[in-house]
Parts: sequence; structure tokens; C-alpha cells
Amino acid sequence: MFVSLGPEYLARVEGRRRLPRDLRRATLRAPSYQVLFALLARPGLTNASVRMLAESAGVGRTAAAEMVQRLESEEYLSRTTSGRQLLERGRLLERWLTGYADVLRPSLTFGRFRIAEDDPAEVEARVEKSFRKAKPWEWVAALRPSG
Repeated sequence: MFVSLGPEYLARVEGRRRLPRDLRRATLRAPSYQVLFALLARPGLTNASVRMLAESAGVGRTAAAEMVQRLESEEYLSRTTSGRQLLERGRLLERWLTGYADVLRPSLTFGRFRIAEDDPAEVEARVEKSFRKAKPWEWVAALRPSG
């Protein structure tokens, strides 16, 4: 593209494609662990579209697609004739737990709250109703014990 701003200024702007990232060497960040949690919490998402997986995990489509690609390259996720299959759930759970402690937990905000109502059953009912609307990765923050 050429940009001309009067007779004194002429610029040529070139775009270059970024080199693809080496997903095996890239460090996992919070969105990747959110995708991993969504896959572990809802195994049916292994055959979902990237868009649905991203929406369920609360991340962007790029993060979801990159994590699926990474899990396939690391052989945690395999393609079969009937769709994708999650392999080695135990190792993936350990990986998520490590990521939660190192990456996710420090980025979450926690606090202590006092309940104004006197009726614990009413509070429990409201919390249960909220969880039904929340995405699975949001439960982690909500279920952390106060202490």
C-alpha cells in the first residue's frame, strides 16, 4: 500500500505474515487452561465445534483452536472415524491442576463476603440457581473455600 500525504510525504507500507508459533514450545496461558478444564468437565465437547468449545470455556476461538491443535499434536486428543477422543484423562487432570495453581489461581480475584440473609437454605438455593447459569470454568472461582 502507498500512502501519500501531500507532495512532501510518500510512504510504502508492507504487510508480512507472522511465522506460525511453535505450539509445543509455547507456554500455556489462562485461556488454554480454561479450554482444558472445559474438556475435562464436559467430555462431550471433544466433538464440538471450535466455536462451541470456545463459548463453553469462556475464551476466544483462536485460543480454543490452538489448544485443540496442541492436544492433538501431544497425543492427548486423537481423531477417530467417530470423532475426537480424549486420551489420558488422569495426566490431563494433573496438567490442569498444575496450571490452575501456577497460572489461573494467581489471576483470579478472591474475597470474603458476609451473607445478609438469615436463612441459609435461601442462600443455597440462590447459589445453586447461579451455578446452573455459569460456565464450568467459573465454578472454580466460586467453589474456592474461604479461609
